[in-house]
Amino acid sequence: QQQQQQRNHLHVGQQPDCAEALNACVQRLATGGHPRCLSIPAGHYPLATTVLLNVSHMVVRVDGGAVFVPYDPRTGSAAANNLLNTTTTSTAGPTNHAMFGIGGGVRGHGPQPVENVTLVGKGPGRDEQFLIDVSKPFVFPWKTNGVSVNAVRGFVLGNLRVLGPGDRNKTFALQAPSLSFDGDPPASPGGPWLHPYDGVIENVTTTGSWFGYGTVQARSAQNLSFANLDGEGGVTLRLESGGPNPEFMDNMRGRNISCHSGHAAFMANPHDKKMGVFHVQDLYSVACFATASFGSGYPEYNHTAGWFSNASTIRNIVGVYGNTAQNKTAVGVPSCAPCHAGSPTRPEDFHVTVTNVTAHGFPAPSNRTRCYLWDRYPAPGCP
Repeated sequence: QQQQQQRNHLHVGQQPDCAEALNACVQRLATGGHPRCLSIPAGHYPLATTVLLNVSHMVVRVDGGAVFVPYDPRTGSAAANNLLNTTTTSTAGPTNHAMFGIGGGVRGHGPQPVENVTLVGKGPGRDEQFLIDVSKPFVFPWKTNGVSVNAVRGFVLGNLRVLGPGDRNKTFALQAPSLSFDGDPPASPGGPWLHPYDGVIENVTTTGSWFGYGTVQARSAQNLSFANLDGEGGVTLRLESGGPNPEFMDNMRGRNISCHSGHAAFMANPHDKKMGVFHVQDLYSVACFATASFGSGYPEYNHTAGWFSNASTIRNIVGVYGNTAQNKTAVGVPSCAPCHAGSPTRPEDFHVTVTNVTAHGFPAPSNRTRCYLWDRYPAPGCP
């Protein structure tokens, strides 16, 4: 038993392109017994393809000081040319790609979901977190996720940092959410839509995000718990379904979510259909467009408005006014309000219970201590 356990603890060293070696280690673990553990030490790891964690009952532990960057072996530049496409089953085209992929299904190159997968850094401290660095200019106009999570039941993801491009005016086409949670096509025609279930995401820090992206975007998932997320730029925790696919979110929970010089700490913006319930608490923002934001499904982009269950709650919101916020057209603008809601299109759109909202430094007359609809209460920084 001791020999079996040792054989399944593989230690990966550094190579010019490390993705192939890492994926080979994962597949080797699939043929062994439990526990399936992969240890990645500190170092610099170029990835020309996505590292696919598509084996059940595995734990990947990454030391602090490990840095992962996209790499094009043909040019030696930081280009995500071969990274797995996270929005279709192809690896070509100007769409989202991923450095790490968690899950089975089509995107995980396997027919069925997997279960019980862990990808974590050494600890929650900055020196203990591993780093995914997508800050360098890409030669192809492709967006890159740090981690894409799809067809998996039971997972832990945490203790990591994602460094984005940083130039929030000019890198829109190259940005994507640092962590993406989405559905996957069924393994067979008429089968169930596959998406993440029963996950814990904690101790994640991101920097350099554009207004429309940020730390997390969840499009289809159930029973996820987010804690201790901090983002510079963009939205730290975004619940936004994405169109006509059978995407669905329910029992989404968040705690201790913060944002600075960005869009919002939390955003709910469902498209096209009713979603389940969410509960978030302890939101904090400094110099952001809003601390909590509610969208109406982007009807201007041919979506119909969706909505969450009216049992959803948000509590303990703190917004600190500043002049380095983002909106759709600019950066370095004044904050709008601690809570912000787009114009509702149906009575049920914004029946969410919001309690304990605090504002610091917002201008008179209201100091913006309540939630406002932007078309009724225009203010500096609001569109």
